Amino acid sequence: MKNKRPWKTVLILIGISIILPYGVALLLHKQPVVSRIEELYSGRTVIRIDGQAEDAEEFLIGVVAAQIPASYGKEAVKAQAVLARTALYRQMGDADRISEGETGLTAYDMTEMEQIWGKNQLEPYYTLVRQAVLETQGETLQYGGTYVEPLYHLASGGMTRPDGSGYYPYLTAVDSSCDLSLPGCTKAVILTESRFAKALSALNPERQIGADQLTESIQVVEKDDSGYVTKMMIGGAEFTGMEVATAAGVSSSCFTIGSYPASATGEPQLQIIARGIGHGYGMSQYGASCYGGEGWKYQEILQYYFQGAEVLRTPVTETTQDK
Repeated sequence: MKNKRPWKTVLILIGISIILPYGVALLLHKQPVVSRIEELYSGRTVIRIDGQAEDAEEFLIGVVAAQIPASYGKEAVKAQAVLARTALYRQMGDADRISEGETGLTAYDMTEMEQIWGKNQLEPYYTLVRQAVLETQGETLQYGGTYVEPLYHLASGGMTRPDGSGYYPYLTAVDSSCDLSLPGCTKAVILTESRFAKALSALNPERQIGADQLTESIQVVEKDDSGYVTKMMIGGAEFTGMEVATAAGVSSSCFTIGSYPASATGEPQLQIIARGIGHGYGMSQYGASCYGGEGWKYQEILQYYFQGAEVLRTPVTETTQDK
């Protein structure tokens, strides 16, 4: 009697021959194949400085990496991704392509990302930023059907600034007091009157300020509702709050200024105490990190800092996808 292989054994061998290559492939690749819907794609193109064409969504990875510390958490980074996309789409208008130089945005490459994040954090932070762009893909911040002015700053002086012009009704003063816990958010600077006068005079040759009795000539003319100085008179000349902040070497116009004991050489001195890092308008990045840590989603963060605005998605049509 001939020794025949049972039919069940034959079926098992056939099954193994089919399944084995697939299993080996999974072991070798380890990562699932990214489907079309998971890809970064908008149909809008940025022509990089080196001449290479890149989809706007891929370009935004480098932009977001340059704008906000990745350590601030995913919700804050996602909020920043929406603002970065809003800025890009505002600049592009109805066009479907734009040169990198025309965007007005800085985009880090991998080398620059490694420099700011460090080699050990490059992969996790890059993944976080990419996911933030992916999970907000196509979303922009709008008010009344138009893109907002996507303003942001590192930290406020405790309250964000209201718009005084009337053009941006979504920019109001909102509480962001956790910003003050950011190291370096509050800074005190002591300057001699002569040094301060020299720094002020350097801002504009037509406004030369003398050091004599400088303290007595300083007058804060105007502040906004959040405590940011908007106008000052010094030595008979008018200055903006940011000009004075620049001359004093502080990074916010939310400051107080007053006399200070004379230096060791007897020279009169001033003390400037500033709160905040940046102009104070729009979203506080550190505040976004705080609220994200409390469980807020990025949409809530953006709608808080831009009152009345909406996070809306711009759909990619099939026609655009097939280009």
